Amino acid sequence: MLANESSQIQALFNFNPTQAKQLLTTAGYPQGFTTTLTIDSSIAIEADDAQIIASDWAQIGVTVQISAMNRVALVAQKNSATFPGLLAYPIATANAFTPLQWYQGIEQGNTYKTGEPLDVEATAALTEPDQTKSDADVTQFCKDALLDCGMLPMTNPYVLNCYWPWLENYYGEVDAAYQSQIPMIRELWINQALKTSLGH
Repeated sequence: MLANESSQIQALFNFNPTQAKQLLTTAGYPQGFTTTLTIDSSIAIEADDAQIIASDWAQIGVTVQISAMNRVALVAQKNSATFPGLLAYPIATANAFTPLQWYQGIEQGNTYKTGEPLDVEATAALTEPDQTKSDADVTQFCKDALLDCGMLPMTNPYVLNCYWPWLENYYGEVDAAYQSQIPMIRELWINQALKTSLGH
């Protein structure tokens, strides 16, 4: 575990052109490089984000070529892990296990599987029987995955969840369309007294 990893993560994801150019030079790219960013042609916000990324990275000498692809072709390319450059893909982050699932390939192929030490951390987190230790392992994995920069997280869009106040143990669905809702549904219950008091 890195002693000052939080500040290191912030430094990696803050936009600092001077530092970015220095890092590129150290990595052997003093003149920058060209990369491809593949986006879903049906999602307007991805096109907007891609333009912002291209504009920002142009300031440090990185040329971003934006490639729009239909979703079927995009998913096929992602699952085969053969895409060049960068790939934009929406991920609903419900908890710390979400990036771990994507790393392991549990959810629609893998996105940023980069080998040790993350492989070791992921296996440890998924096989640890003690819940407290498992939670700590998953949290550590997420921090180290950010430091590894296999994924570049963007800002989540604003989502508003509305539900009846008498529905207890429900806090809004997160990407439940194609997931199993059974674990969520079995924990829900109707507060009949509250429902009646509200005139329903």
